[in-house]
Amino acid sequence: MDFISLDSGYKPEVYKDGTEHLFFGGTSYLGLNYHPEYLSLFKDGLNIWGLNNGASRNNNIRLSIYQEAEELLAKDYGCEAAVTLSSGWLAAQLAVEVLGKRRELIYINDAHPALYKENPGILNIDKAVDYINLSHQTNFLLISNSVNNIIPKIFYLSALSQILPSKNITLLLDHSHGFGFLEADYFTHLKKLPIHIDWLLCGSLAKGLSLDAGIIIGSNYQINEIKKTMTFNGSSPCSPSVLHTYLKSESIRLTAKLRLFENLHFLTSQLSREDFFWIENFPVILVQNPSIVDKFKTNHFLFTSFPYPNPDSKILNRLVISAAHQPKHLEKLLEIIEG
Repeated sequence: MDFISLDSGYKPEVYKDGTEHLFFGGTSYLGLNYHPEYLSLFKDGLNIWGLNNGASRNNNIRLSIYQEAEELLAKDYGCEAAVTLSSGWLAAQLAVEVLGKRRELIYINDAHPALYKENPGILNIDKAVDYINLSHQTNFLLISNSVNNIIPKIFYLSALSQILPSKNITLLLDHSHGFGFLEADYFTHLKKLPIHIDWLLCGSLAKGLSLDAGIIIGSNYQINEIKKTMTFNGSSPCSPSVLHTYLKSESIRLTAKLRLFENLHFLTSQLSREDFFWIENFPVILVQNPSIVDKFKTNHFLFTSFPYPNPDSKILNRLVISAAHQPKHLEKLLEIIEG
């Protein structure tokens, strides 16, 4: 696999060896990485809070931005409490560490390696339900992604309703590739799960929201347990300017989400299901026609291309669409496809 070194950051128009290319890779689904107003909020945060906060969150002197932003994040995702960390990886590892105590761990649905306590076997959801119902154990931690951004696929979990009410289930979902835009329908679905299934979210805010922070969202009890750990209190938190940006950017984020969905609708309404694979309102599109891949490569288009799931697997070619793509970028993409 050839690696491509860019001379500029991830924007719709990037430079490689001094030549402009159209970029359909990375993440930054809401297109906020270079959004002028979003950057301005981040700079305001730097001026108010400084570059970082190297102190423990358990310090007797604390910055108010953390509690204020975490309360908003919990509200935005329909949970009682939230806690932020320096990365999505740390958030996932800490959530599994705390929630896995006195519970048997079961991995389903392409769980991300950040969630691994060991190198686990991953069950499909029906086998997991059968295993739990037949087990003599009572307490389980089910670990899953909410979405597979590679394929792509959204994991709906209504099959978990078949788990016996006598079982105590905690469901931990890595929502890294959904924060910022995959909310309303997905959380309506989660809230329909039976009362004996208690769910939390964890992951990175970098993918959709372009914010370098990890997060865990759940009940007051669960989040308080996480805040008691040495890992939480001994590690430096995310930059306070990151949380300042989230706190002040509601209208920017909403506009970006609408723009993302407009871009996806415009593009997918003109693509062929024979040549491409996509799911509704998700910003990753698989390119299934090799001749189209060749067209992209010869017309200064950069996209994601790597073997999956193993180094010797078939190469997956993927277009990542963001809210930062303008009509001219999408029209140029369609022109190359149809040419």
